[in-house]
Amino acid sequence: LRLEMAAGALTSLPPRLGQLSHLTTLIVSSNALTALPDVFASLPRLRNLEAAKNELRELPPSLSSLSQLQVVDVSHNQISSAAPLAPLVGLVAVQLGDNALESLPEWRYEEMEHLSTLAAPANRISRLPPGIGSLPMLAALDLSGNQVRQVPIELGSLSPKKLQTVRLAGNPLADPRIRRFVETDAPTLVKDLLNHVAKNGHKEEAAAAGGGKKGKKGKGKAAAPPPSDDDDDEPEGSVADLLAALNASSGSESEGEAPAPAPASAPAAAPLPPKEEPPPTAGGGGRERDRGRKRAREAEESAPPVICPIALVAGHPSAGAGFNDG
Repeated sequence: LRLEMAAGALTSLPPRLGQLSHLTTLIVSSNALTALPDVFASLPRLRNLEAAKNELRELPPSLSSLSQLQVVDVSHNQISSAAPLAPLVGLVAVQLGDNALESLPEWRYEEMEHLSTLAAPANRISRLPPGIGSLPMLAALDLSGNQVRQVPIELGSLSPKKLQTVRLAGNPLADPRIRRFVETDAPTLVKDLLNHVAKNGHKEEAAAAGGGKKGKKGKGKAAAPPPSDDDDDEPEGSVADLLAALNASSGSESEGEAPAPAPASAPAAAPLPPKEEPPPTAGGGGRERDRGRKRAREAEESAPPVICPIALVAGHPSAGAGFNDG
């Protein structure tokens, strides 16, 4: 059953359209329709729907139930979404040009074995789905006059024997060579275009992989733990080792003296013997006291130097060096 309405005669379609269960072709192009009735679930045999050059703003959701639909022409309308067409994998020709589309339907392209014409010029489409490259029967592709910048590398997989027309002019294409290929729309350049895209086309990252390449880039090293306050404390043995090294270096500078062995631990400073005062004597006591003091000074000067390791711990500038107790 075929139903075709004269141009300019319709402003709406009656809901009783759903009673035509045997309808296979519906042509209502060049009218003043602002909407299509949502009765297509009652038209399971519909194969051809032509509603171009109307004032449609949307497609009815029931279109998604038309599993036998093959031809759709809703060009020259004001449609902003073609989502109801997404489940229809049996489509052969789709005309969506001159609308307000920002994207193509999310088709399962790998299941669309019969799609030969895909035309959506003069829209706002900014992305070419890579799945288009898996359409084995595609003969005409028209996405001219959109906002496409990148051509996916998958389009290079299209068959040059089947594909006759590729129209991408009027897009802000990033690849200057592709721009030159699509300027003339010459069929002889289709093969060259496909070869170039197969080698230099845009590679999209698999964002749905959940931690793919982008996830690797975003992986950071674990932050280093803050230094512990205990790191500033010197081990007990390090003071003695450093003191022994300083003594060894100072001893090596003296001629004929061997460096003292490193002590196992910091020894305590030996107490100096108390100074003995000479006993006072009668007569000439002053001279005897002077001689005694002189002998005490000489004994002190001839005594060996005493090592004081505590000087290093206390921060004394003469740490590790010998000194005379005066």
